Amino acid sequence: MHPSAMELGKLFFDTYVMPERQTTVVDIGAQNINGSLREVCPVSVHYIGVDCVAGEGVDIVLEDAYRLPFAEQSIDIVVCSSVFEHAEFFWELFIEIIRVLKPDGLLYINVPSNGYIHRYPVDCWRFYPDAGLALVAWARRQGYAPALLESFINERPVGKAAQTPSAIWNDFVAIFVKDQCARTVHARRLLEQHGGYRNAICDNPAIAARMAESSEDMELIRRGEEALDQALTQRAQLMRLLSEQELNSALASQALDALRASTSWRITRPLRWIAGYWRRSSFLPRLLSALRRRGNVRRWLRKLLNIRREEGLVGLLRRCQAHGCGWRSRRQSDERYSPKDIPVIRFEPMAEGFVPYQKHPELDPTIRLIAFYLPQYHPFPENDAWWGKGFTEWSNVCKAQPNFVGHHQPHLPIHFGYYDLRVPEVMEEQARLAKSYGISGFNYYFYWFAGKTLMDTPLERMLANPNVDIPFCLTWANENWTRRWDGQEQDVLIAQEHGLDDSLAFIRHLVKYFKDDRYIRIEGKPLLIIYRADIIPDMAEVARHWREEIAAQGFPGLYLICAQTFGIKGPEVFGFDAAMEFPPHTTLSSPMTDQVVVSNRDFTGVVFDYEQVAENAVRATEPEYKLFRSVMLSWDNTARKQNNSHIFHNFSLLRYKQWLSANCLRVLNSDKYQSDEQLVFINAWNEWAEGTHLEPDRKYGYGYLQATHDVAANLQARTCSRLRACGDRRKHPLAVIVHLHYPDVWPAIQARLSSLSAVGCDLYVSVTRQDLVDEVLEVFPEAFVALVENRGRDILPFLDMLALIADLGYVVVCKIHGKKSTYRTDGDKIRDEILGALIGENENIRRCVSRFETDQSLGMLVPKKYLLAHSKLNMKYNQAQVLALCEQLGIEYHPGVFPAGSMFWFRAEALKALGKVRDTDFSLESGLCDGTLSHAIERVFCLLVEASGYRVEAC
Repeated sequence: MHPSAMELGKLFFDTYVMPERQTTVVDIGAQNINGSLREVCPVSVHYIGVDCVAGEGVDIVLEDAYRLPFAEQSIDIVVCSSVFEHAEFFWELFIEIIRVLKPDGLLYINVPSNGYIHRYPVDCWRFYPDAGLALVAWARRQGYAPALLESFINERPVGKAAQTPSAIWNDFVAIFVKDQCARTVHARRLLEQHGGYRNAICDNPAIAARMAESSEDMELIRRGEEALDQALTQRAQLMRLLSEQELNSALASQALDALRASTSWRITRPLRWIAGYWRRSSFLPRLLSALRRRGNVRRWLRKLLNIRREEGLVGLLRRCQAHGCGWRSRRQSDERYSPKDIPVIRFEPMAEGFVPYQKHPELDPTIRLIAFYLPQYHPFPENDAWWGKGFTEWSNVCKAQPNFVGHHQPHLPIHFGYYDLRVPEVMEEQARLAKSYGISGFNYYFYWFAGKTLMDTPLERMLANPNVDIPFCLTWANENWTRRWDGQEQDVLIAQEHGLDDSLAFIRHLVKYFKDDRYIRIEGKPLLIIYRADIIPDMAEVARHWREEIAAQGFPGLYLICAQTFGIKGPEVFGFDAAMEFPPHTTLSSPMTDQVVVSNRDFTGVVFDYEQVAENAVRATEPEYKLFRSVMLSWDNTARKQNNSHIFHNFSLLRYKQWLSANCLRVLNSDKYQSDEQLVFINAWNEWAEGTHLEPDRKYGYGYLQATHDVAANLQARTCSRLRACGDRRKHPLAVIVHLHYPDVWPAIQARLSSLSAVGCDLYVSVTRQDLVDEVLEVFPEAFVALVENRGRDILPFLDMLALIADLGYVVVCKIHGKKSTYRTDGDKIRDEILGALIGENENIRRCVSRFETDQSLGMLVPKKYLLAHSKLNMKYNQAQVLALCEQLGIEYHPGVFPAGSMFWFRAEALKALGKVRDTDFSLESGLCDGTLSHAIERVFCLLVEASGYRVEAC
């Protein structure tokens, strides 16, 4: 028993036991483990110790923990210290105790309200401040009338006692009398003598409640978070100061470089050499020593004079150094830096922990998100025969265990629990939940084996239930079912028998689904996905027969999609309309099994990197054929193959959200897809045994759904309909390319852009948020606005816009963006200074444009203060990428200048070579303040202008 429990137990006995009365005390959980309340009980009482196991201090061993071997109304006091948390049904024990107490009998309980798990043999409960009131209410429902005399949460001990593990439990103490009419029999209260408490409930109004909404654990967390916030604030301030110092250093370095390039510096160079070497007291002795070692000092002196006459003093000193006179260049070795050294800013509000449920208004997204749906979660005869009576996927899910440190297993559901799809309300609620978070439809797996259907009971019930109000389509999972869950030829449970007759029977069976109003169609054609088109003989011929059959049913055709599984790529070979990514089949990742700490000694599976998968997927090239993009969550089949599973580790809600957003915007900005072809698939709604599910779980809560909702909410049809194709839209000789990410910066940008109206220019704006689309078009209705992903900062959107207008013949273009630099105190000042120099006033604009018109060799104008020279400081994290970029662009690197802030006027022809940089070169956004491809391109702008035959000047 922990020390505070002993102290409080003694205080209870001292307060409530009346020496003049013959008192019987029953101690439940009496075994002496590090102490027992028997030790602090007055010797005058009749003390009975009971427990479920024999041991020191136990007088009676209970056969049933919820049945006490005492008559009704026979006991004066029952004490339970550190018992109720281990009782699975403590409310039953409470009623049993009330039964055996006399009318004025007392019950004392002490239960942890916080703390670590302490199984004896189980640890089930922690009690909050109102627990005593709840127990009284429960007893009254059972016909008793007890009263709570007092309860409280004990404060955490201080000093040496605070170092013990039990100190964090914060004992909840409650004292009850069996009959509320007997409360006056016991006049004294424990809280009259005990001061270290909070959240007290007491029938003595003189006792202060000391209410606190947070537990001490929460208070500690809050104080820790405050301390962390202060530390982060201090760090941010230091980072801002460092950034300012870096800028000042860069400016000083630029001034120093200018000094070193001056004529006076070159003229005085010999004097500096003399001064430098004569400062060294050892110069002459070391020189003479070197000459003596070579012999014939007079001959060497004559030779030195000849060298001095022919090559000058600098040449003489260089020769001495080469011959070992002892002078050494003290250049420091090149420093090597890690990306981990680069400061990171928070750029995404998405939390990575548990996300609670949020109620959302219904969305109308332009891009329809379709989630794969496994209709398995119900028992059926075949599964009973193959896997055991009552088997469902839940049987595998709940028994999964982690294979390595940090492995998220098991995945446990919270919204629906372990549901049964035979219950109609389950599918109805799934549809409601999915739609509220932006899911536009379900893609149900359909199982057909030579005329036999499996797992179609939920689909049949869905078809008959209009309350499952969500669009749907079907995927024929046309592979064998095997005991190894791999669809191969070994251990086959039920096989496919592909042939033309079977295929026709299959398509006729689906007609009833196709005719349902909820079925997803493209151009009026029902959409059907085939999981393995490659194993159906003469697939193209079968597809032709299918389309004829469907046309006979009154449809304009059948829209066929092949899943990209087992090496399948394009749809043409099968006579299909499109292909569909099917991750993890289409993922690219190197195994990282050797990078995790394996905890399962029998594990022989493979661990992949989810972050690498998302990165590669976003940077994948677009094929010529129609390809429906798909994303997956943390795919992990440990539930099915514990020791031989494939696991995608390092999952994060951020990377999932970025992957999904990139896919949606790729479809939105492509002219390859018709409006009803704007679909993106998600694997999956409920693949719990494969670790990929949008349904909420205990780790992330509703985070999967919230991330999905955030993407869908940024693609509302009302706003996206205002986005127009660019076409040949040049109306003025000038253009401005703007990138906006931060909404609060738009007013400052807008005010500057208004100056351009009088001059006349075309406006091209890229934004990362749909609300900015409306704000820009409200002020500039003729602007071309593109909704883009937050990748490549302002640079990737600029490259896309540059490619868009490359052939429109603009005389000069201005590039600006909503620079914020949240890691600097002067971020707003920098932006305003640059904008003021470029587009601040009409006269500024005319002056800049005039310089381009009168000087055809001028390629770029940069604000003078922000035209910086390359230096060790600003190339610190960028040198390697700059060199690689120069090689990609076909130019030679040399130290030069660059436009800090990436805002300038330029001639489009001068940056034409940037077309060699592809969008697939840009990584997902990670919040790095330096060292990205965008930073490298910023440092190469001027080099490229010069390599293209133009000049860079300041304005």
